[in-house]
Amino acid sequence: MKTTPIDNIKLQFIAPKLQVLICSLNGFIVESCDTLFSTENYREKSIFEYIPLLKNLVKEMQHISDGITKKFPKQSFQFNNETYQLNVYVQKTSTNWYFYLEKDKQNPAYTINDKTAASSSGNSLSELDQLRKQMEIHQQFFAQIAHDIKLPLTEIIGNTFLLQHFVHDAKGKQYLKTLADATRGLDNMLNDLLQLSRNQLSHFKFNDQYFSPKTVLDSLLTSFAFKSQQKNIPIELHTDPQLPENVNGDPMRLSQILYNLIDNALKFTSKGKIMLNAQVQKNTADKCYLEFSVKDTGMGIPAENLQSIFETFKQLQNLSGAQSGYGIGLSIVKQLVELQGGSIHANSQPNKGSEFVFCLPYKSVAVPSA
Repeated sequence: MKTTPIDNIKLQFIAPKLQVLICSLNGFIVESCDTLFSTENYREKSIFEYIPLLKNLVKEMQHISDGITKKFPKQSFQFNNETYQLNVYVQKTSTNWYFYLEKDKQNPAYTINDKTAASSSGNSLSELDQLRKQMEIHQQFFAQIAHDIKLPLTEIIGNTFLLQHFVHDAKGKQYLKTLADATRGLDNMLNDLLQLSRNQLSHFKFNDQYFSPKTVLDSLLTSFAFKSQQKNIPIELHTDPQLPENVNGDPMRLSQILYNLIDNALKFTSKGKIMLNAQVQKNTADKCYLEFSVKDTGMGIPAENLQSIFETFKQLQNLSGAQSGYGIGLSIVKQLVELQGGSIHANSQPNKGSEFVFCLPYKSVAVPSA
């Protein structure tokens, strides 16, 4: 029998005290190692119907960010005419719920293989700790591999650019354009994946420094000038006359947020224009709240998808129904905004366009008296 990833986890890291249950967002079982109880005959309906407790725990997770694991100790429930008292760890991703069901070492109400459990050393890591450690090793390995891929990819991009000056026939130019577009797309996706892996391993770091918001905006227009001209999609910049000349914050993170939003706007806009706006939302004694927005005239996003577009790996669909683009960038954008004490939301109408609006608080810079 072919082993699955969850089988490997079970064999390597999980003693007979922990069951890993992976479900879709509506509760249908995707995989289960069935260490504590069998789920084989309970896959036609949502697990929430068989174990209402899990549905209640999911409700308690609604305000917790994806990727964060929360422990619910000593939860009692009935399943298949048996009563269980287990520690339940719950984690949500953009596509699945992960339930780690662990027998309580201090007072194991469920007694299967208790001899095995009793023989475990009190100084050893718990099964869940070992699983988390292994996941961290995998993330570190992925980050290193991704960095190694960056070097040859950068060389391909550079040499493709140089070749465009030596190839003059129409067919050759088309081949080179396809190659250039593909490598740039791969480079962008790899950058997002690298940032995502870093975020999973540690918190983003922010640097406070004096900077000009207008300079950041002008620099972004320059960065996108070539791509904007290629698609014949102008980018218009509108700034509030009251926009402060300098604030104290992280200009690189502001640029990163706006870069992702503008890049997405260009990707999903085939005609019309993109509007980049910056204005003062409010001022307090020591802070200046700046609101930025990126508005396009692209394909738009259906209302039912607006709540999920900031989820990691969430894909958008174009008008033909085909999936296009990986939502890694938007996931990073949301985290960057919220980690700086800001907020972000999206407005959209299919076939009319989308607008992403976010607000960030910056420390005010005192204007020297004359």
